[in-house]
Amino acid sequence: MESVYYLGVDIGTTNIKAALFGEDGEQIAEDTMPNRAVRPLNWDAMDANALADSIKSLIRKVCQDQGSEVAALGFSSMGETVLPVGSDVEQGALAPGIYWYETCTMPQFDRLRTRIDPREIHRLTALNPSWIYSASKVMKLRDERPDIYEKTRAFLDVSSFMAWLMTGEAGFDLSLASRTLLLDVQNARWSPELFVAAGLDMDKFPPLKAPGEVRGRLRPTVARELGLNPAAIVVTSGQDHIAAAYGADVQREDEAMVSIGTSAAFYIPADRACYLTDAFLKRFYLAGGYSAFPGDSYILTGLSAGGFCVDWFVNRVLGRGYLMLSGMNLGRTRTLFLPNLRAQMDAFPSGGFTDLTDEDTGESLLQAIMEALAFECRVTLEEAFRARLGGKAGEESGGKAPEKPGRVVVLGGAAVNSLLAELIASVLGSPLEVPPFPRLATARGAALSAARACGRGWPLQRHAGTTVPPSPVPGLSDYLEEKYQRHLKLFRGIENERSNPPEKTGATGKEKNT
Repeated sequence: MESVYYLGVDIGTTNIKAALFGEDGEQIAEDTMPNRAVRPLNWDAMDANALADSIKSLIRKVCQDQGSEVAALGFSSMGETVLPVGSDVEQGALAPGIYWYETCTMPQFDRLRTRIDPREIHRLTALNPSWIYSASKVMKLRDERPDIYEKTRAFLDVSSFMAWLMTGEAGFDLSLASRTLLLDVQNARWSPELFVAAGLDMDKFPPLKAPGEVRGRLRPTVARELGLNPAAIVVTSGQDHIAAAYGADVQREDEAMVSIGTSAAFYIPADRACYLTDAFLKRFYLAGGYSAFPGDSYILTGLSAGGFCVDWFVNRVLGRGYLMLSGMNLGRTRTLFLPNLRAQMDAFPSGGFTDLTDEDTGESLLQAIMEALAFECRVTLEEAFRARLGGKAGEESGGKAPEKPGRVVVLGGAAVNSLLAELIASVLGSPLEVPPFPRLATARGAALSAARACGRGWPLQRHAGTTVPPSPVPGLSDYLEEKYQRHLKLFRGIENERSNPPEKTGATGKEKNT
């Protein structure tokens, strides 16, 4: 019997990863290359055509020995960035796409929320209304490049852009549509009300495609260019964090995923019924959407600057690099850190330290940064579990649904930063599970979607990774609990702002504080 292989591609903000897997899920080959932003004006953007060339190069390298036996390709990507394309697939993208973290779309977002109550946006989309999402980015293109907007046949998420280049068929991944601020999440359809408010043409957004849904087969020219099987099919697997949860098999009600890369994401499975409850809606900073598990959904929240905070401090501030972590021991410090180095929705302040003393050192400040990430992990997971209790899962459990995770999978930088993983385990009070593929979970999830689209993939299973227990340092748990309570108290005002978005008043569109 001939061997069959499945390729997963993870298109991240900082890096692109590709990994090839066999029929039983064993990893055959993998490689990584940087994903570099361009600055056509005064903001970071994605040169999608250069990105496509990089991905093709990566695919050729990873599949050089098994290309003719690759049965399917799966793509996953960062959310929010969208790309305009025309009718000619050979032309590629018509313009660069604005990266998700750029604040240059604030004026468009401000205009949107004067046209429709932010609370109604939240109800329709299960998202905290923000400039981060795709709607404002498309509005900016329409405002500043109307010529390109008019030429655009379809706006595509980044994964769907690659699927379009590979197959010639346009669609929009449902999981990534959950990050546009244009999706009616309860009914899995584009929202006419939101398109009218944004002043956008709904016919420029192609049909929605579920993660794992077949997009088509490789175009003959693409198959020849990449040295792949021309019968290979192509799928998308949703947003990168969502595909990672799929690859790590985080789907049960007592499970959670902590993924810390450039940003940080905290994920739990949830039913969509909870999105309409007060328990969810009052926690305005939580987000919902469609997962890579067929028909399932989730609650997600996180930080725009997660692992970036550590990178910023050890490289930009101290210039010492990650080697300083290898000889560092956990100690005690009064200092607290707010990890919002990048804009965190529109009501958030910047990052900063507080309670600094002349006894602080580089190591103590780095520990404060990692503690802050652990504290945010705990508070957001606890809030997400409380919000989920308001939905169908809470009703069916008779009030016995779990209030905190029993299994926590950690991925990304936190999985290889042993001190950060130890702090998270200590703050949560439970061990963390580190799978054997922590940096390839997204690529693995994308490949698994591809395999299952062929009706052949490997079974989801718990993999023999490693376990990170809470720190054995005497007294550390009491110290962290006391400091966690200080963290909550100090930043409670921020949490209140999270839960109370501005209201629209009258026809003037002016807002009032609530």
